[in-house]
Amino acid sequence: MPVLLSFDFPSENPCTQNCTFHTRNIGINLKHKTLKKNLLIVGVVSLAFTVSVVVKTNYYDLPRKEAKDLQELLGTDNLTSLDNGSLNILRDYIIKNLLNEENNFGKAHFEENHVIQKYFYHVFSNLPDFVAKKERHTGYYANKNESAKTEKLLAYSIYRLDRNPENLNSLFDYCRPLLPKLLPKKKYLSLGISESVNSLIRTYTFITKASNYQNYLDTIYNTVDTLTGSYWPGEEKGEVGERFRLFENSPYGHSLNDDYNVYDKYLNISKYISVNKTEYKPLWAFSFWVRRHKEGNMITVYEILNEVKKEYE
Repeated sequence: MPVLLSFDFPSENPCTQNCTFHTRNIGINLKHKTLKKNLLIVGVVSLAFTVSVVVKTNYYDLPRKEAKDLQELLGTDNLTSLDNGSLNILRDYIIKNLLNEENNFGKAHFEENHVIQKYFYHVFSNLPDFVAKKERHTGYYANKNESAKTEKLLAYSIYRLDRNPENLNSLFDYCRPLLPKLLPKKKYLSLGISESVNSLIRTYTFITKASNYQNYLDTIYNTVDTLTGSYWPGEEKGEVGERFRLFENSPYGHSLNDDYNVYDKYLNISKYISVNKTEYKPLWAFSFWVRRHKEGNMITVYEILNEVKKEYE
């Protein structure tokens, strides 16, 4: 479970008594004696908003030249793991691009100014060309984001953070104290984050009710990963029936909507939608858990999502 700093002060003057700082679930109990009054508030504020962590990366496909550029950008000589200083740079990129009120797509495409769309635009669709084409968006928005090289490297550095359970907990240890300041409840609601968190918790519960859900998730991942195209209505005048079209010939590339029948076959997504008719992008939520299962962090992510939800209740 993530680290949570709490402060237990005696009833007497805290400036002259022992102050005990607890970190839950890691067994640390530090005592600082005779703290001076003018340093106490500074210390409490600093500890409340800063947790020193080390987050591992997975930059396995980063070319040598770009590695040097990223080292300079993140202010580190070691790209195998990032400390608070480097994480603060990624944090600023997220604040600027994912937590703002700008809608990059416009209401013609999406009714809501949703954080899912922002991640798609500023991270996934902003990956550098050295990332394998199969992993990048190759459809309609493939070349719409004409960001500077530095922006693309920052998007890559976020996308390629190691996603093993222990590392995700470390990352949440870093993020959690920042939530009240950087993501107040009003923004948590307006950006659709609350909606996404609730949807992911509901779909997790629905998926895991099946006794063999893990096998189903594996099958879905392997099936979707090998799809090369989908059937579309005939496009020629007078043509009847459907035609198989390769994703590479589609202006939208491989769309998640192309995978609906696969998800429905194994997870009965149509049943879920019939009960949760107003759910925002339920297919995306199901695909989210397929990816987390593949990464081996499904339970950890579910626990973190519940912790986030509690922060805003």
